[in-house]
Amino acid sequence: MFNIKNVIRKKNKHFLINILIMIKVRFNLSRGINYMKWKIEYPNGDKVYINPESHNLMMYNVLLKNRPKTAEKIFNGGHKVVCAWIYCQTLNIVDIDNEKKISYDIHKKISYNPRKIPNWVHGVDIIDDNRFDVIITNGRSLYIN
Repeated sequence: MFNIKNVIRKKNKHFLINILIMIKVRFNLSRGINYMKWKIEYPNGDKVYINPESHNLMMYNVLLKNRPKTAEKIFNGGHKVVCAWIYCQTLNIVDIDNEKKISYDIHKKISYNPRKIPNWVHGVDIIDDNRFDVIITNGRSLYIN
């Protein structure tokens, strides 16, 4: 039996999303062998680290989350800790084919850097807790597709 306090459900186009059964993705800035790689955590506890130089991620049915109080502390000069995630229902890991590089529209770029702004942003818009059908990575950058 699960604790309802640990479940976050929100409506989106006639279905409910349960974060406990979603894939969790973030950019790993912890020192060590997986520094500067995408960290993927599956609902069963498995973890995979993906090198952004050799692979892109295509994430489907995406929810952007952060911890606003923690992000605000970082923004005000506090120690940087994990405070943002991308939740998705499914994802594809795609090899980068150097001969067929895809160019991405800069106007579709989204970002998260609590040192600059303590929120997920798209241009000047704050997009915390927003949902998107597809978000793709290109190296270390994220784009709405």
